[in-house]
Amino acid sequence: MSDSPTPPPPPAFPPPPEERQAPDWPRPWMAKALEAYAVTGIVAAACRAAGIHRDTWYYWRDRDERFRLAVAAAREDAADSLEQVALRRATTGEVLRRVTTRTYVDGQGREVTETTVTEERHISDRLLLALLAAHRPERWGRRAVELRGTGEGGAIALEQRAPQRTPERLRELLGAMLELGLDLGVYAVREEE
Repeated sequence: MSDSPTPPPPPAFPPPPEERQAPDWPRPWMAKALEAYAVTGIVAAACRAAGIHRDTWYYWRDRDERFRLAVAAAREDAADSLEQVALRRATTGEVLRRVTTRTYVDGQGREVTETTVTEERHISDRLLLALLAAHRPERWGRRAVELRGTGEGGAIALEQRAPQRTPERLRELLGAMLELGLDLGVYAVREEE
């Protein structure tokens, strides 16, 4: 057994919401800024809510570890909210209300105004594909699927493509071809961002 004291545990990541509201922040604006950032995910909106300049936000984020962790947690809260909205719009859709007003003169010379209200549920196929690409990039990522035309009811036909060619995969293929003694000429693998 050692007589040395146990070191304190590392700060929790992400800091719980109640800690983001902690009254012992080094600056009084921090709790208000973090609360606004957790809702919007926008630094400018958080700074406006707290009455500070964005340079102040970045200064403290870069120099105060606790504030930096709280900023990261608030960013995750904002991203979670956005994902919930995107998932809802991609699966159950949004009801769009369209109001059409038509004015005409009837056979007796009277002006008549008719108002028609229609509601349509719109589901976003493209948003659904974006969510799939984010959560399953190997199957639905960029260039993994091709959109082909529009089917009945606005549905989009999907065609699965071959897996994405990554620079690593191309290097493996070129290496195998060289081992087989194939004349490759000059090939370059371009790194994509």
